[in-house]
Amino acid sequence: KEDLQDEGEIGKTHNQLGLIYWERADYPNAIQHFQDAISIAEKVTDKELEGSARNNLGLVYDERGEFDRSLEQYKRALDLHRATRFERGEGDTLGNIGGVHFLLGRFREALPYYQQALEISERLGLKPASSDDLGNIALCLAAMGDIDGALKNFDQALQVAHETGLTKEEADWRKGKGTTLVGLSRFDAALREYAAAE
Repeated sequence: KEDLQDEGEIGKTHNQLGLIYWERADYPNAIQHFQDAISIAEKVTDKELEGSARNNLGLVYDERGEFDRSLEQYKRALDLHRATRFERGEGDTLGNIGGVHFLLGRFREALPYYQQALEISERLGLKPASSDDLGNIALCLAAMGDIDGALKNFDQALQVAHETGLTKEEADWRKGKGTTLVGLSRFDAALREYAAAE
């Protein structure tokens, strides 16, 4: 790609390398590759690539606990995705913004982001994303004390995860449902969910 001087492809590769370094928890290299991708995307006016790289850079800042910086990247990514009408990227970024608020214990602020992400996931038929969105909505509702809403959303998340063969997500939502049932002192039902999750 460098021999061909294909800037757009070089930028995409930097974005992919950044994700690999992020998965390996090598955050300095991940940041460098994402920043390189952003610089190239700005140079060649590829807003979709810039939005993707900024969203991914936000993931790294989340891992480092730098939530102000991650929110800044997510908000810029969201604007870019909306400008290019890249709905899948918009849904991912909305979910990530919700995730920051959730990690900070701001469940009422997180909830509308997850709900907006779910609308996009369902419209686009993205089953794995729909399961994640439903499960995250359930976690927010449980934390806010809306137990009926939480259980309903856990059940929907479980159904989608089961239908699509997402065993990790299915286990996560069973565990979340079990924890919610413990809060209701429904220990036998909670034990069944924990056993199924295991």
